[in-house]
Amino acid sequence: MKFAADLPGGTALRGTMGLICYTCILLKVLTLVFLSIAALLLCLGLTAKLRGKVVSPKALMRDEWYFADKETCQCYMINTWIEAEKEYEQVGFEKGRRLNRAVWLICAALVTLTISTVLVTIFRD
Repeated sequence: MKFAADLPGGTALRGTMGLICYTCILLKVLTLVFLSIAALLLCLGLTAKLRGKVVSPKALMRDEWYFADKETCQCYMINTWIEAEKEYEQVGFEKGRRLNRAVWLICAALVTLTISTVLVTIFRD
C-alpha cells in the first residue's frame, strides 16, 4: 500500500505540450482500490467464526438423555454432527471464495502498479 501511495500522480508526468497524464492518476487510484478491497476480503476470509452446534456433555447428563436408550443418544449426536459439518463446509466455502477474490485483486493491483511504474519511467521529463 505504501509503495502504491507513493506513485506519482498526474502532475509528475507532463507531455510535450504540457498536458497532464491522467492515466497515472487512474492507475494509482485503481491500484489503491484493488489493494484496499483485497485487504478487506483477506480480513473477512481469515477471521475465525464459531459455527456448528456441538453436543454438550451437560445436555447429555440431563435425565432425558442420560436415561434414554443408546440408539436415541447416538442418533441425536450424529444428527448434530451432520448439521455442524454442513455449517463448517459452508463457512469453508465462503472463506475460500473470499480469499480467492482477494488474491485476484492483489494480482490486478500488481498489474496496474506495474503499468503505472512503466509509464512513469518512460514518460518522466
